[in-house]
Amino acid sequence: MVDIHTHIIPGVDDGSSDIGDSINILKNAEKAGYTAIVATPHYIEGSYIANNNDKKKLIDVIKKEAKIQNISIEIFCGNEVFITENIENLLSGGKISSINNSRYILVELPRTGGSYGLQSCIFKIFSLGYIPIIAHPERYSFVQKNKNKLIDYIEQGVLFQLNSGSILGCYGKTAKKTAKILLKYNMIHFIATDTHSGKSFSYDQTSEVYKVVLKLIGKENTDILMTHNPMSVINNEKIIITSPIEMKKGLFDFIK
Repeated sequence: MVDIHTHIIPGVDDGSSDIGDSINILKNAEKAGYTAIVATPHYIEGSYIANNNDKKKLIDVIKKEAKIQNISIEIFCGNEVFITENIENLLSGGKISSINNSRYILVELPRTGGSYGLQSCIFKIFSLGYIPIIAHPERYSFVQKNKNKLIDYIEQGVLFQLNSGSILGCYGKTAKKTAKILLKYNMIHFIATDTHSGKSFSYDQTSEVYKVVLKLIGKENTDILMTHNPMSVINNEKIIITSPIEMKKGLFDFIK
């Protein structure tokens, strides 16, 4: 499996606290069956602002220690960028990075409220030649209220990444229910852990996640979301996209 959303770089956000913590995360990830992960620290203007040079130096330290510890997971660099009108300057100024310097960039939205500013940000990302991947849509209130909102964005070429923990209820019942609906109706393109040093979700829960997703969408689609598509992003290749299915009014309550 391949994980495109993690917080394993020590001391730059609310994820890993030190190099020992990062190594423990990698050990658990390898044990769970992951062969590659992307370090995607938060970039939030005015809060978490580690630049590309700082991230790369810390990733080199992690890689060196991982080699000493005989951990064979490949580690790549990226960001989870909080939505901003300034995204063009951040990219050109070396403040943020796409996933492994590919055309795919991970973007986070506010948990509550609507999708204000999203369309403008999406337009800028596309105009720069990048493809936005929106992190954990199942956790946003505007998606929880109307899952079909994602269809318009998907038709524009926007991609969506589901959190593993949401499937198990780590973010509450509403996020769990929304996650299952989005999976069933082809509105998700990746499943990633968003691991924060065991907070909310830890790698030892991976087998449980796999079983739940397998039951919902079958083995082929599960492997696409957890292995094929994430690896295609790292390699800057096209991903597999299945057309989303519009949900009819009154059907939201049928998926428990």
